[in-house]
Amino acid sequence: AKYLLGLATAESGDAKGGEEALKAYLTAAAGAKDFWVPRAMYELGNIQIQRAQYSSADGTFEKLGELGAPFDSQAIVGRARVVVMAMKTSEYQKAAQALSGLLRNSELKAEAAALRGRIFILRKQWDRAVNELDDVFFGASVREQKYDRHRAEATYLMGLAHLGMGGKENLQNAEIWFLRVAALYPATWPVHRSASLALAKT
Repeated sequence: AKYLLGLATAESGDAKGGEEALKAYLTAAAGAKDFWVPRAMYELGNIQIQRAQYSSADGTFEKLGELGAPFDSQAIVGRARVVVMAMKTSEYQKAAQALSGLLRNSELKAEAAALRGRIFILRKQWDRAVNELDDVFFGASVREQKYDRHRAEATYLMGLAHLGMGGKENLQNAEIWFLRVAALYPATWPVHRSASLALAKT
């Protein structure tokens, strides 16, 4: 119940209250084999990222990874998100390499690929970002296409990659990708807003 209370508090917009509630739950559940503990740790890490508490988030995800499979994979994704959000440039390559091991994980593949794509863009590896995202989300070999937040993110990142490449043709391609975000993912507000702003500047 305390885990669900923390989650509900955070989802209501009170990130600080949600963090405090989840911390209290995890302290009370320490040493117990509680089904909700890994989930609470994962959500706590996400809230800490939201609050720009990157060092704390990294520590939370590290503890999650110590629980072993399958939580170690979730921890890799969480720690990579910390690297991206905190702009830890010296750790980009290490994070991308760690994420590569998840590209065969059916549950985390999309999120891992999107994070790798963002890292490549941050490193100005435009072609590599396009190839990675195309392979996982848009290529002819992709059997199942889920129009979820990860695909929305990948669509936006494809626009950024083409924009980074420069040139008239790539600029036109970037506009097309940004328009796809606007048309297909109106509910994914952060990505939709970013794409709209990028489109306005092209």
